[in-house]
Amino acid sequence: MRYHQLIVEEKRRLALAVAGTSLALLTALQAIAAPKPIQLREQLNQNYGPELISSPFHADNQECVLDGIQLTGPQGTVAVQLSDPEFWPGENKFVKSAELWFVADDLKPLTTATYTPTVKTAKATAVSTDLSVKPGSDNVEITTANVGVRLPLGDASPPTSVPGPLLAMRLGAGAWAGGSSITGAVQVAHWSSRLTDSGPVFARVTTVYTLADSNTLTVTATVVAGDNAVRWTMAASQDSPGVAIAWCLPPVPGVKQALLPKGYGQWAKADRQAAVNPGGAPFCRLSPDSSIVNIFPEHPPVIRLVAESGQELRLASVHPAAWVEPVPLTYGGVKIWELAGVAKTWDRWKRQCLPVSYAADGVVTIAAPVTQGNREWLTSTGTPRIGTELNYRKDLVLDWPTAGKSHPGLFVGLPEIKDVWARAAADPELLKTLTAPGGGGTSLLIPLLMKTAEQRKPEEIERAVKSLRDPLARLGNFDVMRHAIGTATLYDLLIDSGLLTPADQALVRAQLAYLGYLMADPQSWSMERGYCSGNPNMSCSYTLSLGVIGCALSDHPAAKQWTDYATQWMDKWLTDEVGPNG
Repeated sequence: MRYHQLIVEEKRRLALAVAGTSLALLTALQAIAAPKPIQLREQLNQNYGPELISSPFHADNQECVLDGIQLTGPQGTVAVQLSDPEFWPGENKFVKSAELWFVADDLKPLTTATYTPTVKTAKATAVSTDLSVKPGSDNVEITTANVGVRLPLGDASPPTSVPGPLLAMRLGAGAWAGGSSITGAVQVAHWSSRLTDSGPVFARVTTVYTLADSNTLTVTATVVAGDNAVRWTMAASQDSPGVAIAWCLPPVPGVKQALLPKGYGQWAKADRQAAVNPGGAPFCRLSPDSSIVNIFPEHPPVIRLVAESGQELRLASVHPAAWVEPVPLTYGGVKIWELAGVAKTWDRWKRQCLPVSYAADGVVTIAAPVTQGNREWLTSTGTPRIGTELNYRKDLVLDWPTAGKSHPGLFVGLPEIKDVWARAAADPELLKTLTAPGGGGTSLLIPLLMKTAEQRKPEEIERAVKSLRDPLARLGNFDVMRHAIGTATLYDLLIDSGLLTPADQALVRAQLAYLGYLMADPQSWSMERGYCSGNPNMSCSYTLSLGVIGCALSDHPAAKQWTDYATQWMDKWLTDEVGPNG
């Protein structure tokens, strides 16, 4: 369901490196005996659910057939599905490995839910869901209680006619409407469309077009049981200038203003609106949800169109890492920063954006140009009912052996801090500097650390702990460019101070690790994709903040990756972009 982008692969690799001891997901990866239970461990003080979950699956020979699996969770048996199976040699009957999928029940903060698979050599009793898959001679109808699509099936070379990847769509229990087509001058030499997965957890259709210019265009549509969304991916092996796929979605009549909810990061200050301009040019372009992209009002990551009847059509981009292929140590492919070349740094993501227009009859059209690379987005009737964030977060390393590391030590150690404060007792100017406003939480915390346990007042301790607890609880949705280093500094001072309970220690440790993962993710910043500002000081701040977090968590499995990334960029800046006179 998620493209295996480089940074996501690295996160999974790091997570699996310590599987069985400190992972959120403890799943056995060896093909031995029966599959082990899957544990979903919530460590960030968040609520989830329902959530689509995947897990690697392995079985011994003659142990499990493709539909011979059951899964029992905290509330009983749940629907389960294997995808992308590899079979043991022989009759392609027994599964050797696959991806296991299920929809997890609600997961409460700081709790663990266990899901236990059992395997059989015959078909297991199925668990029914609201997912309905009805294949026909040349199309398949996939529906849930909240959404539906008709998608093509077939194979033709050379084709007499070429269907688009969407034949019709239904919002809720509404009427079937809409469709799609390939526009432009390039001919289609071959097309095929097949139902690759048919439930009970999700259904997916993959449509592949081979164009006469040797381009290969692949479109997938996925519908998850219980959901109200159709999840789309589109990938092209090269550019086909002038060629596009036009998705005509069911009408939402009477819309005057499209609602553009705030995306990730500090750059989108508030929800916005855009006039839909019926029958005119595109009113905006659906764009990757990366923080700096949200500064452009015409490039929203989410578009809500609410009809006079109250029916809502929502378009939302997902997985910003998938939208643009990174070019290492460049600004979106631009090797050296120059003022005249700033606009070029945004070309790689702007060319992937999806123009959205609105017709007088309420029909919404997405016109996706065929350009090299990937996009991932969804169309839904309101907020998606099935989440996917837990499936990503479960693989992050949020609890790990400390390897004897002690704090503070990020910039200075406790002996140095004590020495400075001892000198300040006889130096009023130094004391004034140390206690000056503007030091953030450190101006409150360090004086507190210099006191004995008996001298510390409960309200002082609470203020100090709150200065770290509050920013970390926002899980990176704050001005990390300016304040991530301060947050890491507070962590360094507090984590071994004795002011935190063991439970609070574990929580803030997990949350700072998550902040590291987030700042390494293209959603936060990615110069290599052009997800960056036109002024390089912001890129310095984001990148070096990640390096500081890596230093603060130097015993974390990803710390070296984070610090190496920051030092590589610093080396580049000093070598390529700083003159001999500084």
